[in-house]
Amino acid sequence: MKNRNLFIYLFIYLFITSCETSNIPEALSNTTWQFIKDKNNEKIRPCEKSLLSFRIKNDSLYFYRMSDEIEKIKSVTETKSGYIISFENFIANAEYRLRWIDKGKRIILWEYYNLDDNEVNSDFSFYTIDYKNYNSLPKEECINSEIEDPISHMGLNDQWKVRCEGLGKIQIKDKEVFIEVNSNQIYIDATLGKVNDSIYNIYLNKPNDLGAGGMRLDWGSFSKDSLIGKINYNIESDIMNFNWLGFYNTETHQRDWVENSDFQLQSEQLKDIKLIRCDE
Repeated sequence: MKNRNLFIYLFIYLFITSCETSNIPEALSNTTWQFIKDKNNEKIRPCEKSLLSFRIKNDSLYFYRMSDEIEKIKSVTETKSGYIISFENFIANAEYRLRWIDKGKRIILWEYYNLDDNEVNSDFSFYTIDYKNYNSLPKEECINSEIEDPISHMGLNDQWKVRCEGLGKIQIKDKEVFIEVNSNQIYIDATLGKVNDSIYNIYLNKPNDLGAGGMRLDWGSFSKDSLIGKINYNIESDIMNFNWLGFYNTETHQRDWVENSDFQLQSEQLKDIKLIRCDE
């Protein structure tokens, strides 16, 4: 009977332990993350390897500096662009929000988020790279190289629509954008310009494919320097607020095709159109 009770207690202990640690994603677990730069620092210096590194093991985050520091992880929540980590004994009402900068190179931006102020504290935010990938950083440019900050780290790389089964779409891949302005009529290639971590401008590059109606537009006079659209992305809700502005005509000094996009027709509104992420 004693052996049986011991077995039951051991089983319960192992079950509880496994539950406590099962919320750590495999992509983060048992990996050493090497510090490469502060968020406010414009340069990475891979030739000057930092003493600071991080490792998530079981249910704890280990900080390796001159001596080890350990923070107990309370929970890990996966988001579209990365993860949110909260801690049991961390500074009250604060968490780290991890964003993939480059999944291939396994570069992550750790953002210290103060829940009381509802904002990121850049002084405690930093970039890391998987220790195994550290040597992949460009040594020949180790003094002047900058981390590319592709738009993908915001989780924008995808297809966006008013309704997934509806017409009109924005397809984003880093700074390259394909827009179905009107189905079977106007398809364009565009460029995404980052204003900040939430707001992005869209600029015309060139028409991609045109129907009869699209061919009647004066493409040779449309500006590539003036906005044709604006995005405001909310990472928490994973919803894109989109404004279609139309094509700025440098000859007439007016905008063309301002109220005719499928986005406006599908949403039945002219601005502040909510777009959702859709599978291709």
